[in-house]
Amino acid sequence: MEGKREHLIENKLGWMPVGLSKMITEESLVNLYLYNQSPVAGHLWFLGSLFYALVMMLVFVRLKIDRNVMAYAPLLLGIYLFFSYTGGGEAFKYRNALFVTLPYFMMGCLIRKHKETIASYIKPNVFNTTTVIFAILVVVEYMLRRNIRVPYLSIEVLIYLIVITCLRYSDVGKGTVLEWLGSKCTLFVYIVHIGVLWIIGRNITWPPALITVLVFVIPLGAAAVIEGMKVRLNTN
Repeated sequence: MEGKREHLIENKLGWMPVGLSKMITEESLVNLYLYNQSPVAGHLWFLGSLFYALVMMLVFVRLKIDRNVMAYAPLLLGIYLFFSYTGGGEAFKYRNALFVTLPYFMMGCLIRKHKETIASYIKPNVFNTTTVIFAILVVVEYMLRRNIRVPYLSIEVLIYLIVITCLRYSDVGKGTVLEWLGSKCTLFVYIVHIGVLWIIGRNITWPPALITVLVFVIPLGAAAVIEGMKVRLNTN
């Protein structure tokens, strides 16, 4: 028992492994509850943020003010972009449910609700050309900034162009393996890809572009195998 305690430390949260005690502190818990910053892995902030956003939307719907509140989505995103470019404080304090996930979610709801109206005003040639232009602008911004910590303005527009494109061609890929991978495997890829990057980045000196591909392909393949095993178990 004493030997095991050598690998544990005591803090205000009680006995826990040394690694966890360094991650889970009073400060990290405050950042988790207020700003959705995960104490385990930084990229997992979005899961808590999405939960908060869904709860807020549920409250808005129950109070029957959701239509009015959704009109403020661009303003909330504007606040996020303003602080991102001015460097006002620690980034995770404004990259949270209120200023990022909630307004994106509301904008998605608005696009989904008014997709027919949007489609009626879209001229395919102009729309496709605009999408290509903003895709190129993303590359240009990357070449100029060489920094992915600050959101690219071109991406803020390209996101909606891509969403509208997916709605316009919603039947493409339906019933194929791509649809299956997208619906069953993407959450697993999101959760574990940073771990794959950490392992590969520490042990392999391959070109960054190749490592980026592997960081996506390896967890995707693992997720496909796991989901395939689930299907077989359920059918037996």
